[in-house]
Amino acid sequence: MCNFFIFAKVNKIIVDQKFFMIRITHYKYKCIGCAYCVEVAPSRWQMNQEDGKSDLIGATERNEVQTVIVDDTEYEENLEAAQVCPAKCIKVEKI
Repeated sequence: MCNFFIFAKVNKIIVDQKFFMIRITHYKYKCIGCAYCVEVAPSRWQMNQEDGKSDLIGATERNEVQTVIVDDTEYEENLEAAQVCPAKCIKVEKI
């Protein structure tokens, strides 16, 4: 009985630590170049010197829409980047 209880406790801990992936989408054509995203999440965002808009580091781009899939360790800071963006051109979603 005691072994079952320990096993159940260990399983609960593992279940409670759910890991997920996130998709970050940057609608670059809407970007106004304010650089708030770079300030909030510099490991994922940088300013493009040619057009003055931000770039999503590591993303693929098609029709001025950049997308990258990363693990959940980047969720909070990129969610904040999306929230502070005055152009509302950043979308962060769990997948």
